[in-house]
Amino acid sequence: MVLPKKYEDYKKQKIARQERREKARVEYLARRKTNALVPDERGAQGFKGWASWAKKGLYDLKTLGFLRYRGPVRKGECDIFCHEAGILLAQISNPDNLPSNLEQWAEGVIDEGYITKHMHNAMQTLYKKAGQDYSAKKRHKGYTTGTKTIIQKLGITREEMKHMSVFIDHEERLLRKRTKRQTEGRKERPTSQGQTREAWLTENNLSVSKPWEALNISRATYYRMKKSNIL
Repeated sequence: MVLPKKYEDYKKQKIARQERREKARVEYLARRKTNALVPDERGAQGFKGWASWAKKGLYDLKTLGFLRYRGPVRKGECDIFCHEAGILLAQISNPDNLPSNLEQWAEGVIDEGYITKHMHNAMQTLYKKAGQDYSAKKRHKGYTTGTKTIIQKLGITREEMKHMSVFIDHEERLLRKRTKRQTEGRKERPTSQGQTREAWLTENNLSVSKPWEALNISRATYYRMKKSNIL
């Protein structure tokens, strides 16, 4: 069955839109994470420890919104995204700058209508508590939320975690450590054939092959000569 030309054109346009979105997604996720947000007078690299974790969490929230919506987060999840961003920003912002920093973070991430009409009203309690904790010189300002709770509240999936920096569970963390060890191992041993421990021992275990017997010398003499690079 041959489709009318207008349907063929529509199909081509749809495919082209999907390709553009996928290209934009890849480019976004490949972007360097530095300069994602620079609150107050400190530079993008001016955070350490807990503050650094909070900054990475803010970038993770941006990435999560893009993965789900390919654009601004829509009204159904605006509250939770802004609240979590506000909590993280409170850790690295002066309370006086918190509203403007939250607005800066939300630009392009959250539905514009929500930012102008609802965001600041919904965050008033957080702003107040962050100011009180800042004056009391507490380490954590406003509210604190554990990583596990954030993952549950936002419903972050296994596929989405692959693109996160800090919003990852224990299983994903172990997987990354294992992958890193394997990658570093391949760099250190470029000629490795990927042998199992048992196969390697069969070929290289001197206690089994006993090369000193072939040389008609003692085991101690063999190792002493090997250590002196005589063998």
